[in-house]
Amino acid sequence: AVSRFFKSLDLFVTMTANPNWPEVTQLLKPGQRASDRPDLVARVFRQKADHLLHLIMKTGVLGKAVAQVHTIEYQKRGLPHIHLLIILDEDSKFRTPEDVDETVSAELPDPTKHPEFFNLVSSTMYHNCKLGWCISENQDKCSKGFPKPYREATTFTEDSYISYRRQNSKITWNGKDFDNSRVVPYNPYLLKTFNCHINVEVCSSIKAVKYIYKYVYKGGD
Repeated sequence: AVSRFFKSLDLFVTMTANPNWPEVTQLLKPGQRASDRPDLVARVFRQKADHLLHLIMKTGVLGKAVAQVHTIEYQKRGLPHIHLLIILDEDSKFRTPEDVDETVSAELPDPTKHPEFFNLVSSTMYHNCKLGWCISENQDKCSKGFPKPYREATTFTEDSYISYRRQNSKITWNGKDFDNSRVVPYNPYLLKTFNCHINVEVCSSIKAVKYIYKYVYKGGD
C-alpha cells in the first residue's frame, strides 16, 4: 500500500547505537560497561533516532522526504538499531551517478587532511570480517559481500543497490592498513552528527521494494 501510493523507495538507512557515546559513558558507574545499562543505552538511542527522523523528514538533509517507514530492533547484546526506509519527492530522487555521489560515499577520507573524520569512518564504517559473525566455519566467503570490487565511478545496476565508487587506494594509518573495498556506504553529514555506525544505501530498482520491506519487518528470532 505504501509503495502503491508513494511509488518506489529511495534510501535505506540503518543506524546502530554506539556504546561509547559520551551521553552513555559519562553516566556509567566505575567498572560498568554500556551492556550493563541497557536502559540508559535505549533512552539515549531513542533520542538520537528521533533526531535522525527530524533531520531527514523536516530539514531534508538527504533531499525532500515525503514518507518514511521504520522499525527499532535490539541486537543480541542489547544495542538497539533502527531500520529506516525513505521515499523522496520526485525532484529529489537519484537519477544520475553524480546525484548518488553527492549524498553517499563508500570511500575513506584523506587522513592527512581530515584525521578526525578518517578515524570516525575507519572505526564505525569499516567492515572487518570475523569468523562466526559474517564468515561461517564451513564457508570462507563474507555473508555481507566484503571486500567489494573497486570501481572508478558509481554506476546504476539492475539489482537492488547502487554500485558505489571505490577507488583502488590503500592507506596505512597508525600502523594499520585500510582500503576502500571494506567501507560501508555512509553519508558524511549524518556520520559526523551521530558518531555511530549509520549505513546509507540508495535503492535503485523497484526490485528492492519487496526484499527491503520484508527485511525491516522480519521480526524476532
